[in-house]
Amino acid sequence: MNHLTDEYLSGALSEQALTTVLTTSLGYTPEQAANEIALAEFNATKTARTKNTKLAEKQYVAVKTSEAQARQQLAELGWPANVIDNYIAAWNIERGVSRVTTLTVAQIAAALKKGVLLASVARPLLADLGEDANAIETIIATAGADPST
Repeated sequence: MNHLTDEYLSGALSEQALTTVLTTSLGYTPEQAANEIALAEFNATKTARTKNTKLAEKQYVAVKTSEAQARQQLAELGWPANVIDNYIAAWNIERGVSRVTTLTVAQIAAALKKGVLLASVARPLLADLGEDANAIETIIATAGADPST
């Protein structure tokens, strides 16, 4: 059965052709065939959304995307606002835990320059690396980041 629905999902088999195979060769009723097709479409959509959500998480936790970008990605995947809030809250915790691997000054500056790291987040990271207040503000300014964020 999976090979038939895979062919349908790839576009190699039309919905009508799949319905015909299910009803004539496999003995499905038209309603059962429609349910199988709907389930296959649901599973394919769920798989793609899960994969892309995990990719958004990986990029956000690695400070490759900003919170706004992550929220936009999740919204484009169809997640409701309250679910997005929950994902971001969990990912912020994961970001904090994953900082055990410590970003370098150059990585922080690059993230600031790309706009994926706020100055308010960069300051304590840079301080943890031993940078003094003047050096921190210079790094933020040199990266072209908005110091008020």
